[in-house]
Amino acid sequence: MRLDKVEIVGFKSFCDRQELDFKGGVTGIVGPNGCGKSNISDAISWVLGEQSAKSLRGASMEDVIFAGSAARQPLGMAEVNLRVSGLNGSSPDGRPECVVTRRLYRDGTSEYLMNGEVCRLKDIHELFMDTGLGSKAYSIIEQGKIGQILSSKPADRRALIEEAAGITKYKARRRQTQLKLEAAQQNLLRVNDIVHEVDKQLESLKRQAGKARRYRALREEIQGAERVLFGRRFIELTGLLGSLEERFAAEGDRERAASVALATDEAQMEARRTGLYDEEGRLEATRGRLSELTITVDRCQGKTGYCREQIQEAATRGQEADQEAAELLARVEPLEGMLAAARAEETRLQEDAAAAEAEFSAAEDALAAAAQGQTEVERAQEQARDAQIATLGRIAALTNARESVAGNAERASADLLKLAGETEELRREEARVDGLRLTAEARRATAEELVGALTREREGAFERGEAARRRAAELLQQAEALQSEKDSAAGRLASLQEIVATHSAFDEGARALLRRPHGLEVLGVVADLVEADGSHERAVEAFLGDRLQAVLVPDAAGVLRGIEFLQGSEAGRGTFLPLAGARGELDCAALRDIQRAEPKVKAILSDLYRVTGPHAAKIRAALPNGLVCETLEDALDVQSRHAAIPCVTLRGE
Repeated sequence: MRLDKVEIVGFKSFCDRQELDFKGGVTGIVGPNGCGKSNISDAISWVLGEQSAKSLRGASMEDVIFAGSAARQPLGMAEVNLRVSGLNGSSPDGRPECVVTRRLYRDGTSEYLMNGEVCRLKDIHELFMDTGLGSKAYSIIEQGKIGQILSSKPADRRALIEEAAGITKYKARRRQTQLKLEAAQQNLLRVNDIVHEVDKQLESLKRQAGKARRYRALREEIQGAERVLFGRRFIELTGLLGSLEERFAAEGDRERAASVALATDEAQMEARRTGLYDEEGRLEATRGRLSELTITVDRCQGKTGYCREQIQEAATRGQEADQEAAELLARVEPLEGMLAAARAEETRLQEDAAAAEAEFSAAEDALAAAAQGQTEVERAQEQARDAQIATLGRIAALTNARESVAGNAERASADLLKLAGETEELRREEARVDGLRLTAEARRATAEELVGALTREREGAFERGEAARRRAAELLQQAEALQSEKDSAAGRLASLQEIVATHSAFDEGARALLRRPHGLEVLGVVADLVEADGSHERAVEAFLGDRLQAVLVPDAAGVLRGIEFLQGSEAGRGTFLPLAGARGELDCAALRDIQRAEPKVKAILSDLYRVTGPHAAKIRAALPNGLVCETLEDALDVQSRHAAIPCVTLRGE
């Protein structure tokens, strides 16, 4: 392999595309410090798959992309192309040369290409393996690498030596092959576990398949019976529905007739009720008029009493005025005597005369006032008499009006009694109409209940039919699921039968012997002739173990030929059971005695399996036997008293 050319774009300090051709001889790159000489070796290491940014003298992988300068913008991608030749057909497309490309974008996306086709980093490593050219190989020797190699551990130096010797590729392939073999072994173990579990489920699946077949037959029979039953029920319900519809129509006609009669009665009752309301309005107006007249009479009677009181008070004041006039007249006479005395004494006392004259003038004034008051009293008395006469007239008029109102009230009472009779008659008519209406409503409610019951019965029949159809659909789905399980179980059964037929679960030596090589008579294998129930399989399989793979041969000579065949073909190991020298009868007397003496012993192992075929007795006698217990504690307890007798639990311990 030869390095021909390197193209660098956007990697570290190479912002523009740079091409380096490595022709014959030695190529040297010189320049001052910091000009980017080491970036070329970093680019070669990077395109070969270097994943450590520290090894590329950076803090992160993004640092390998050109970050820009004062005169240039930063780039968004770094790319390095490495062309090598002399591959001798090792390239992916078979050409003698290959161009390896690595790209890195600023968003972290990276890709590898070989001859323009996207590839994996693993493909690049495999291409350059054992060539000395690689990110960790010895072809790139940088500053301090020699000292690092000399001071490294022997295991690290061994890796460089193996790379130089060209055996790294084969060691890597061997490691991958070992990993694949380990994975295949694990898969084989899992397959064996699955086979073991499927063996346990086989009997139950057979029973389930039988149940599914019986269920399908019963389901078809049930569906046929249900079709007949539903058909008859549908015919019955159809006839019942027709009769009910006729009854419903008749009841509807009757209900409409009753509704028309009820409407007529209600209209008549409403007219009578309107007339009654009018009579009640007139009666109420009469009652109001009577109340107004009664109030007027009461008011007039009150005014008459008041006038009588005023007349009495006027009479009383007239009497008082008469008495006062009499008193004044009685006082006039003494005054006249005094006047005469005063005149007689006028000459003697002037002042007494003037006083007497003044007193006389006052008396005259009082007399005039008394006369005027008497005149006014008389006038008031006259007015009172007139008012009394008018009041008596009004009283008489009111009395007449009251008698008239009383007559009107009596006539209104008679009308009221008549209206009450009519009202009572209307009430009886209304009660009769209400009875007819209630009867019609009851009959209508009965008809509606009957229709509702029939409707519910029909809906119930439909619901039961729908439920039956849903149940049939569910049962069909269950049957389909059971059929699917049956098919799956049949597939697993076929695989297991194939495994049993090909004995793929046996050791390689047993399989080689079962192929019946030339000169060897093989009568079968013990496992093909031993049968056990599902609950006892684990105990039988754990106890018999490798003896189940024992190959049946007629005699000892067949054993020798089988051993010679296995040794010559290096097919592995094998176990043989020569039938000629085997015992013909199984002796379990000692184990029976222990079983009767030990309650913790559930059974004898030979009772838990069956051996078929013409040599069943010899095979059963040749197989080991032991005691079967429920738990490991019970087995250890029995073993402590009978150490020479092997024990096994139902769980296979």
